[in-house]
Amino acid sequence: MNVLFKPIWFDSMGAKSSSTLIKTDIKIVIDPGIAIMHQSFPASKEMKMKWKKEGKKRIIKECKNANVIIISHYHHDHYIRDDLSIYYNKLLFMKNPNEYINESQRGRAEKFFRELLQQFKINFDNVLSKNKRKEY
Repeated sequence: MNVLFKPIWFDSMGAKSSSTLIKTDIKIVIDPGIAIMHQSFPASKEMKMKWKKEGKKRIIKECKNANVIIISHYHHDHYIRDDLSIYYNKLLFMKNPNEYINESQRGRAEKFFRELLQQFKINFDNVLSKNKRKEY
């Protein structure tokens, strides 16, 4: 079986991202998110916005053609919230928001899951579980 590993968009392309496509007999997108580069990045704000827009367009295109989407964690440059249709009919592997997560990521995860489930007419409160502390 052939395996193709292709960066969709990465920081070195001008916008914060580590979005990756893996092609085997299926298509997998890992961390389909993007954010504008930090202020100290040596480019104008206009260029940073242009790169973010271009990267987002590529990421969305690859997600729409993917079978599987993986979200490793809940930093904004690892998932897209404003086009939830990219997650429709996909097998999603997402970081468990109940384990090994700090409060800010937990909050972003809850917001993301609420919006995602609402998009597909599922009541978030019916699937939410309390954040539990475990001893390991």
